[in-house]
Amino acid sequence: MLRDAVENGVNYVAQRRRFRLGGQHAAESERGSGRPENQDVAWSSAKSLIVADGVGSTALGGVAARVAVAHLRRFQPRAGTADNEARLRNTLLMADTEIRAVTEVAARNGCTVLAAAWRVGDRLYVANCGDVEILIWRQSTPDQIQRCSADHSFRALGIAVKPGYDDGAPARQIGNGPRWMGDEAAALRSYPIANGDVVLAMSDGVHRFVQESALLPILMAVGEGALAASQACRCLNGAALVAGSDDDRSSAVLVAGSSADEWHHRVWNTLRRLAWRSSQADRAMQDQANPAMPRSRASR
Repeated sequence: MLRDAVENGVNYVAQRRRFRLGGQHAAESERGSGRPENQDVAWSSAKSLIVADGVGSTALGGVAARVAVAHLRRFQPRAGTADNEARLRNTLLMADTEIRAVTEVAARNGCTVLAAAWRVGDRLYVANCGDVEILIWRQSTPDQIQRCSADHSFRALGIAVKPGYDDGAPARQIGNGPRWMGDEAAALRSYPIANGDVVLAMSDGVHRFVQESALLPILMAVGEGALAASQACRCLNGAALVAGSDDDRSSAVLVAGSSADEWHHRVWNTLRRLAWRSSQADRAMQDQANPAMPRSRASR
């Protein structure tokens, strides 16, 4: 009886939800063919997403990316307050300090560039440090994509190019000290966002190879519910690979949902847990009824 109730609840939620189950946000990261290991990190939740791209010829670039993402996951802008940028700067400084402590012990270089977005009510807060990009596709203007990340290249900022870099390389990084981070990293930009709008973050291993003409139909399909967020991430990373990218490829997609969407998502997760517990209870009852018939290893 419990199982029937759970299955009925799952079917109800599946019919009521506008988007595919589990498809409102996703993050995918893949190692590039020209890299010994993946130094990117991509993460998403129901109201935020982060993509970090480790910089350096050693594994410490990946360590730096993971440290930065771990710190940013604990940050959340507050609507109507004036201390958001100060709190973000403190968060990034803590990440920078931890990364430098690790690199000093290892006696090797490692840092990261990143971008993050948070939905707070009807506003989307965006911050980036380096060349990770964030875009918005809107239901109100389906034939357009708005770029939200700032250009932090040496050329755009008018900063003298450091040895070993070109003028198009990112002049802002986390893990090389506050001077390399600059004030730009903690600059929070705010944009209007409505239910059904799609937010996308991409590392340079994706956005340097996938043109806007290819991005638009993918984001439109996600916004219309024809494509799950996880499928969109795989499409974007795959398109970059086909276009010749040998760099690590990371994408994160967030579909702005209504409170009803979030309620259905919570109910769906609860029903899944109930279904699992129900199946475990049924197995236990079967084992008690048939003690001489042990389950196979595969069924365990």
